[in-house]
Amino acid sequence: MSVRINGGVARGQAGTVTATIDTGIGKVWAEAGTGGLRRVLLPDVDTAGLLRLPLPAHIRRALAEEAPRPATRLSSLGLSQAFIGPEQLAAGLDGAARSGSRWAGADPEDVLASVLHDLKLFFEGALDPQGLRFDYPIDLAWCGDFTRLIMMGIACIPPGKVTTYGALATAARSPRAARAAGSVVGANPLGVVVPCHRVIGSSGALTGFGGGLPLKVALLALEAAAVEQN
Repeated sequence: MSVRINGGVARGQAGTVTATIDTGIGKVWAEAGTGGLRRVLLPDVDTAGLLRLPLPAHIRRALAEEAPRPATRLSSLGLSQAFIGPEQLAAGLDGAARSGSRWAGADPEDVLASVLHDLKLFFEGALDPQGLRFDYPIDLAWCGDFTRLIMMGIACIPPGKVTTYGALATAARSPRAARAAGSVVGANPLGVVVPCHRVIGSSGALTGFGGGLPLKVALLALEAAAVEQN
């Protein structure tokens, strides 16, 4: 695969590799190691930058007219992603839905190059819907048991669908820990690849997002457009 990575790949300690790539929202930075992807960081991007993405016309109008707020509902933006509940998430966890098995034994540099290539295509509106699953190995060695289950639960949310903090907590066998699940979602170090933007409030509201709510809306809209075209 030929991928133009800015400045090449930098190798660090313990076999880690880092690189950046130019995308439709700016430079995306990622890090991988022998255990899989470790971090994916998106750049800060304002609404004007997001409007340069291949977004559906009604999303472009919504973002241009008024910034979304935490209480803004997906339905009011013309986004109609289906909810998946704790049972489906738990089934995904039990079935190891995110295996990354096709990358078993792969050089971290190859994993890094491939995921950056996919992210570039994603922001161009050119990533195949199957690629939206971002089925890459992810390094969760830093996680405690609860955090690991929440991260894996997020990774099990299919493209074009959303879930809630409560559903993630229930799937992780801690139904009263929705707030704690929210903290894990908010601290997710693997933007887009572990799709925390697919987690919303139980009322259908956007709630929060580390990269800003306009970016959350844009991510969901790009995915919805790709899934509808499949």
